[in-house]
Amino acid sequence: MGIALDDLMVKTGVSHPEQHIYILKGVDGYEKTVTWENMKNGLLTKGRESIFLDLPKAFNVKNIVEIEVK
Repeated sequence: MGIALDDLMVKTGVSHPEQHIYILKGVDGYEKTVTWENMKNGLLTKGRESIFLDLPKAFNVKNIVEIEVK
């Protein structure tokens, strides 16, 4: 189905992931900002959509092209 967003951040080498916020950006310009706690409950699907178990559906960004780490 996809990859856990927290695993993705760790596997890509984000240092101290709990100290950052994450901006998920879709190809259409839609974006949402989430915390590390949200990322631990999030999934990036094979279709490049974010799904969060702890957030409203408005946080499901489709066709993600970038995850900015701040």
